[in-house]
Amino acid sequence: KKMPAKDLGPWKEPVEPVYVRSWEHDAGTLPFGYHTVVASISRRVDIYPDERDIGLTLNVVNNYIDSQVSGKLRLLVPEGWEVSQSEFEYTLTAQDYASFKVKVRKTSVAAQGQVRLLYEHEGQIFEDILEIGGMITPEFIMKKTEEGIVGIIKNPSKELIEGELAIASPIETWPKSVVGDFSMVDIYPRTCKVFVPAGETKEFLFKVNPHTAEVHASWWAVGKLMVNGRIYMKAVKEPGKNRKWRARTMRDIIEAENGSLVPYLNLMLS
Repeated sequence: KKMPAKDLGPWKEPVEPVYVRSWEHDAGTLPFGYHTVVASISRRVDIYPDERDIGLTLNVVNNYIDSQVSGKLRLLVPEGWEVSQSEFEYTLTAQDYASFKVKVRKTSVAAQGQVRLLYEHEGQIFEDILEIGGMITPEFIMKKTEEGIVGIIKNPSKELIEGELAIASPIETWPKSVVGDFSMVDIYPRTCKVFVPAGETKEFLFKVNPHTAEVHASWWAVGKLMVNGRIYMKAVKEPGKNRKWRARTMRDIIEAENGSLVPYLNLMLS
């Protein structure tokens, strides 16, 4: 008897576009799909004599050993910049590749901006980014509020910042569905898409949900912001309630028993 098809788990990344250079974001593994088809902007840039024009090479590779693939690359440049071609169709046999040359004209010699290459494969959108003339550095903080943990990202540049903000925290703050009774507090979502237009500031909320009001658990969390191949980290913590009562109890019992630890140990083990 043929069993019905059913997803056994996630089949795509939680945040798109998926940055193709995942190792730069210390992602641990390749994205879903394992880069069966991958496109990128070569880091070798040709500078023309007038220094306003630059030459780029776009590469696309079919890593399948038994399948042909077809698709389209889209190249996005900053507002006011010109590009000789913005779309590139490809059809590649198994283990084949293709390269495309493109000329980009900046608004000025000193102009800074991001060139983005996007493509879709098996329901996921992938992206490579090349920064020209300098990098964009977001302003990033994490803070604890009554609602939970808030990541605040300010974009001081004239271009869009797009990336991912993930939470790293102890096993006791993971979902009960994953770690069972180890879970005392649920911090969620574990990751979210970052989209901050030029000159704007955005807030990203991570809820903190204790499983019981009887336990005031202490915890820590680190926000990991991933943008354009760079990582920014900020920490936040909940110290929990003061537990000095135990120290006072231990001192009182020991003093009452003329320095003996036995009654205190019996109390702790009971």
